[in-house]
Amino acid sequence: MYPVSFRIGIGAGDWTIRYAKESSNRQDGSAYHNARYAIDHLDKMTNRKMLFYSNNEIDAVINTLIANEERIFEEQTENQRILARIISRRHMIEPASITKEHCFTIVNVVKGCVSNLADELDTSPQNISQNIRRGKINDQKELQSAIIWLLNQHF
Repeated sequence: MYPVSFRIGIGAGDWTIRYAKESSNRQDGSAYHNARYAIDHLDKMTNRKMLFYSNNEIDAVINTLIANEERIFEEQTENQRILARIISRRHMIEPASITKEHCFTIVNVVKGCVSNLADELDTSPQNISQNIRRGKINDQKELQSAIIWLLNQHF
């Protein structure tokens, strides 16, 4: 939804009262209250657009990862953001385990996608590779993968 700026509070927990056709004010549960807490605390933070809250110790780690992903996004040029979205939508990035014993992943651009993107965007493969590197798209995707992995492990 870029370039529109949002404040996002993500709350983990139960959702005890659900009204499918009602506003969020009619919902209830710890997930709702945790999300509300996160949004309220974003006002006290500077330069943050998203905050996760579950009232668990892991919140600090998840929020650090989110903050770093936000920082990378803010530093990207418009072309790098578009390239990152195209790569994500087309699943041109694949996770690769560091070791068999560790679940954390590193992210690699799928072979051949740089050439395909260069042809499609009428530019050189070197330009695509340079934008992936300068835009820290691999780092951004690794942070996103780590956030998702942590959320899946704890919630």
